[in-house]
Amino acid sequence: MSESAPRNRYRNAIRRPSDRIILSVHRMEWLEAHHAMKETKQNIGRVAIDSRNYEHGWKMRIAVATDAGSVPAMADAQLHGMPNDVGDEVRTLTTLRAGFITVHATGGSAMLEAAVRGRDDGLAILEKRIGAPVDDRLGGLLALTVPTTMSREECLEIYGKEPEKAVLDLAFVALKSGMDGIVCSGRDLECVGAYTELDRLVKVVAGVRPQGELWEGWAPPRHSDDQVRTVTPVEAILLGADYLQIGAPITHPPEGVTRAVAAQSILSEITAALAVR
Repeated sequence: MSESAPRNRYRNAIRRPSDRIILSVHRMEWLEAHHAMKETKQNIGRVAIDSRNYEHGWKMRIAVATDAGSVPAMADAQLHGMPNDVGDEVRTLTTLRAGFITVHATGGSAMLEAAVRGRDDGLAILEKRIGAPVDDRLGGLLALTVPTTMSREECLEIYGKEPEKAVLDLAFVALKSGMDGIVCSGRDLECVGAYTELDRLVKVVAGVRPQGELWEGWAPPRHSDDQVRTVTPVEAILLGADYLQIGAPITHPPEGVTRAVAAQSILSEITAALAVR
C-alpha cells in the first residue's frame, strides 16, 4: 500500500493486531454463537452476524453481539435491491450501531450511492441521539465482490472474466460510489493492490484457512466447507489485507483445541506477518 494513500477511518480504527480479526458466527445457533463471542473476545476486533442470526431482528442481535464480544458487530446483510430500499435498510442498521454493513457491488452505482446516503443519514441520526461524536468503528460500508465460495469456472460463466478481473472492476465501482471497503479473496489482492487509487478502500478478506501444526488434519464442518478461493492468515496480511473475516477455524477448531486458543494462534500468525509487511 502506498504510504501517501488517502486515510480511511476504518483503517485508522485498527489499533492492534486483534482488531483485524472479524469473527464470523454465520450458520451457528445463537446461543452457541454467543458463547463463541465471549470465549474469543480478547483476540478479535469485530463479530460478523448474518440474516440467519436475526430471527428476532437486527436490533437485538447487534446489541447482544456487541455486548458479548465487547466489539462492534458487522451486519453481513448482503443487501441487494432497489436503491431506496437498500438505503433505508442501511440507515436503520447504522442507527443500530452496526460496525460494518455489507452490500453487493453487483447492485450497481445507484444502489451503492443510496447505501452511502443511508449510512450518512444514519450516522447523523445516531450522533444527534447520543449527543457526541460517533465511534469511528461504526457505519462502514463494504462492497461484496466475487464470493470466495465461487470457483474460477463459475466466475467465468457468470461474469465472463477471471475472478481477479471481476473483483477489480467491482472495486472501482465501489470506489466511485463512495463505499469504504470491499470483501474479496486474498487471491485478488495482488491485482487490486496494483492500483494506488484503490488504497482508499479497506480490504476485508474472507475464505481464510490457517495452516501449521495446530491445524494438521483439521477440516471445517460440512456446513462450512464451501470456501474455494482460500488463503492463510499470513498470506492475506502479506498481500495487503486490512481485516480477515474468519469463521470455522475459530468457531469449530481442531479437536482438543479451545476457541480461545485457536483465535490466539491465528492472531500470532497475523502479528508475525505484520512485523515483516
